[in-house]
Amino acid sequence: GACAALGETTCEGGEVVDSCEPGAPGADDDACDGVDADCDGREDEGYVAEETSCGVGACARTGELRCELGQTTDSCAAGAAVTASACARPAPTIAPFRAGPPPAS
Repeated sequence: GACAALGETTCEGGEVVDSCEPGAPGADDDACDGVDADCDGREDEGYVAEETSCGVGACARTGELRCELGQTTDSCAAGAAVTASACARPAPTIAPFRAGPPPAS
C-alpha cells in the first residue's frame, strides 16, 4: 500500500537497527486504484458505487459502477430485444383507465 517503504538493517554498537520508516497514510481511500491509501490493510474501501443506466427504450436497465480489484466495473446489461427494432424505440405508454359505461356503438 501507500505506507510500504524499504529500508536496511544494520548492526550499530552490537544492536540491529532497521532504517525503514513507513510512509504516511492518506486521508481517505475512495479512489478505485488498487492502493491502500489510508494504510488500514484494505484497498479502495472508501469507493462509493455509482448508479448507471444502459440500453434504450424497452431494453433500458440500471446497474452500478463498482470497484473490483482496483478497476471500475459496470454491472449494467441492456435487456434483450424480442425484435431487432424493439430497443430502438421508447417503451410504450399505457393509457389511463377510465371508469364509466362502454362507448355506444
